[in-house]
Amino acid sequence: MNEHLHQVRTVIVCIVIACAVGAAVGVNKTLAFDEWSDADITRHAVWTSLYLVDFSQTLKIAREPENYHERNPLIGDHPSEGKVAAMFIGGYIAQTALVHVLPAAYRPWAQYVFIGVSGACVINNFSVGLGIGF
Repeated sequence: MNEHLHQVRTVIVCIVIACAVGAAVGVNKTLAFDEWSDADITRHAVWTSLYLVDFSQTLKIAREPENYHERNPLIGDHPSEGKVAAMFIGGYIAQTALVHVLPAAYRPWAQYVFIGVSGACVINNFSVGLGIGF
């Protein structure tokens, strides 16, 4: 593998892991419009875990275009690793920000939708032979 590409991949994985750890450990409750409950934090950690699995699976799709194709029309059948990373990092930030500013009464609904969508993607990816790993 190209050494530069390996370094870029390592930096991207570290950024994503740092975001995941920050979410799993707890969101800064003082900045939320409504305080986050322990259940909110747990749902966010579950979604973050599924999102990371989907990210790793989508990177594999990008690395093996002869074996797989992406079904997400936002990034195309054979996206580059950079496009995958940009979409997932941007998506993580945007979805986390949305959940962060939602009123407490609506936050669980959004989180369950995100968990459901990410879970469905992961299950589909497993069904076509994609595992987990960066």
